[in-house]
Amino acid sequence: MMKYLFFLILVVGIYTSVYSQSNSSVRANDIVDARGEVYIEFEASPKEISGFVDIMSVDHYDGRHVKAYANRKQFVVFCSLNRDFNLVEDYYRDNKSLTMASTVAQMSNWDRYPTFDVYVEMMESFANDFPINFSNLQTSQDTQ
Repeated sequence: MMKYLFFLILVVGIYTSVYSQSNSSVRANDIVDARGEVYIEFEASPKEISGFVDIMSVDHYDGRHVKAYANRKQFVVFCSLNRDFNLVEDYYRDNKSLTMASTVAQMSNWDRYPTFDVYVEMMESFANDFPINFSNLQTSQDTQ
């Protein structure tokens, strides 16, 4: 009886593991199709991390856990390695509204995106604040 119970627990454990991983893969593929990239996390040793840096865009590594972005091609390569992974669910739940800066002063914390006019004003300011041998402002009309 104990052998049957052990076998049943083993089968349920394997099924749950395979199903959850395949479910993550299906959801990840759906996300890549919809967004062009997927944000995943997985485990990697310090010896392995350089290989993953070559494959995908690693966002965070703490010595054991990796968070990385992958486009379709990168995700296919990653999946060919048969590594367990999870989607970074919080990334997909957070509201990602863009906050635009309409003045240079609003850009002081670098937590906004500059409008084109603000960007041009910032570049003009950089060109004026630093010596000419360090920076100069180029426009699309400049031919030099």
